[in-house]
Amino acid sequence: NSVSAPSQNRVDPKEDLVAAAARGDAGRLAELLREGLSVNDRNEAGTTPLIQAVANGHRSLALTLLVLGADPAAKDADGRTMLMHAAAAADHEFLSRYYELYRISWDRDVTARKERLRALAGIDRSLLADADVDLVRLDRNGLELQTDALGETASLKAARVGDWESFRLVANHVDSLRARGKDGRNAVMHLAAQGTLAPFVQLRDARQFGQAGSRRGFVGAWVALDVDQLAVRDGEGKTALQLARENGHTEVADILERHLLKLAGILTDDVERIAASGLTDRELTEEALYQTSVPNEAEVERRKRVTRAVLRQRLETRALAWEALGEIEKAKEDRMRAVAP
Repeated sequence: NSVSAPSQNRVDPKEDLVAAAARGDAGRLAELLREGLSVNDRNEAGTTPLIQAVANGHRSLALTLLVLGADPAAKDADGRTMLMHAAAAADHEFLSRYYELYRISWDRDVTARKERLRALAGIDRSLLADADVDLVRLDRNGLELQTDALGETASLKAARVGDWESFRLVANHVDSLRARGKDGRNAVMHLAAQGTLAPFVQLRDARQFGQAGSRRGFVGAWVALDVDQLAVRDGEGKTALQLARENGHTEVADILERHLLKLAGILTDDVERIAASGLTDRELTEEALYQTSVPNEAEVERRKRVTRAVLRQRLETRALAWEALGEIEKAKEDRMRAVAP
């Protein structure tokens, strides 16, 4: 009886596709795409060609995959997006190129948009061939705020390694500063623990708080860092100021301490003013809209309640600032005053 020769193991095309992206083999990738595979196909491990291209530093290939329609929000088995991989690797060049691609995708002129995509520096035109490529309205905010299995956003990953440049390229929303990983740390804590001086110098050199409100988006949010970001504690009960001190980053710690003192001073002015004369009409309108032009007895009582609530909130916030500064007795006094009738 004849014995048939064992059949050769055939490589799964999707495994081949992702592997080609991982090693930066644009030629093999082009062959597989011509055979009908998709740029968004996943291997058995659950990763995509785009994620592997970014994770392995193949910027040109990654940008070209995006132009061809690869999903930037796709996650690997650990919940990481291509943006998280780029931020963790401090790949400033790719991050810059991605946001250039993002801007192009929002061009309303279809013809101009397609021309700009083909002319984008750093893409592999051999992969594009004669494809009629287009890219419409890439996401930015939603992508940046996605979290992985560790509960971390892309900007948190940049902050964790103390990379201010990547953080600045990725973070574009106030929530970038509020985000916290499973270790309880926010971006300010990570940057303070690493002793990354540049962002804190920017905080120190912001001329006045009033100007921060006129700055749009993330930049305005950073120079107006408030007590909520600075007094929050991580899983070990430590604040950004404590982390800077414990790791020997004296200059960062000094800037944070002065900023907290400035915030406490502003809150003190607010507390004294409100306690003495109540809220202004403008503040009352902002806190709870009222319609009565000539206050009657019920309206006067309602305004008093709103004023007491705002005063309580200011006292509780100042208590957090005192705690972050290690002024425990002052914090206790504010909390007692906040709950007093």
